[in-house]
Amino acid sequence: MLCGCPSCNPDKEFKNFFLVKFVEDPYATDMWENDYLYFNLLKKFRGKERTADGRSDPREGITRIDRFDRISILKEDQVIAKGGKGKMEHYNSDYRVKSCSLYRWELDSDLQFLPIDDRILHKGKKAIVIQDKIGFLKSFDEYNRAKTFHRHVIHYFDPETATGELSLLCKDKFFSFEKEYRLIVMSDFKGPMKVKIPNLKKFSFIADTKDLLTFKFSLGAAS
Repeated sequence: MLCGCPSCNPDKEFKNFFLVKFVEDPYATDMWENDYLYFNLLKKFRGKERTADGRSDPREGITRIDRFDRISILKEDQVIAKGGKGKMEHYNSDYRVKSCSLYRWELDSDLQFLPIDDRILHKGKKAIVIQDKIGFLKSFDEYNRAKTFHRHVIHYFDPETATGELSLLCKDKFFSFEKEYRLIVMSDFKGPMKVKIPNLKKFSFIADTKDLLTFKFSLGAAS
């Protein structure tokens, strides 16, 4: 299912932004030349401690938060201890869930690129810049039609106040600097996998990550 959060609006999907995959070479070149993206197990991104660069998130894959006004310990139906408020977090650990994260490189109202957070720039020295996201996503959809797949802008939630159902397209608001657009496929293959994106080269180009800071956006008449 897509994200069930009320503030997650599918209509945001085709606003003014490009999609970017940050990755090290030679992997970036291999992906681009062979029309695929690398998908890892979603649970592999869940770590014990949160890291500032976003590579480890203890709440990655969270699907539900239950909150309780009071916690009690029973023995033979008798309350022997009482505690204060508490919560229980539920996670998806299904090995079939494979994920690929892309960055939403946004344009402002003047159609100029917004600054990229330094923590993003350190995710890889190469960038696969997808300038035609509509063609790219259509290619992804059509090729994976036989699989269960999802794709969406990530909704960032406050873990201190959120309650109830979440989805695999939700993430701790601490990581909102990632501006993530997530692709998910379900596969019985037990490890990471290469997911074909036909004509990836047609929809994108490769650049050095450091050069993105010098790019400007321009509109012109179709030739």
